[in-house]
Amino acid sequence: MVEKKKEEMKVKIFNWYISFEWVFLSVVILLAITVSILLYGFNVPFMNILFGGFALLLLVVLAYYWMNSRGYYNNLGRIRRTFYTLYFIFMIVGFISENIDYNNWEILLQLSALVVFVDLAVFQNPNILKIWNTELKQDDE
Repeated sequence: MVEKKKEEMKVKIFNWYISFEWVFLSVVILLAITVSILLYGFNVPFMNILFGGFALLLLVVLAYYWMNSRGYYNNLGRIRRTFYTLYFIFMIVGFISENIDYNNWEILLQLSALVVFVDLAVFQNPNILKIWNTELKQDDE
């Protein structure tokens, strides 16, 4: 029986093709080091890092939309999953580092509502056509 070699997904960085796993691992390690340095080296408050991370992701998504709107719509599900995964990772890091108290349910509810609102306002807005009696105009590309 002949085994087929698993095809690797390659990422083109300048003129080099690098395995996606290495790029992903490098980004995760870089983000972990950056958050650790900001939290413990510069004593940046955790909420500033959380909102800064969300703002940075939204700016990257906006730039991606401007550069390749078709690719944006094709990858919208992945972008939304990345946004929610970033939220969960920040919450887990906040719980582990004791910067977010799980007994303070009001802040947890507010942060969750903020994430859902951003998802509805930014990512799902073109798909929402009617809210109660209000008709929304569809943005045609």
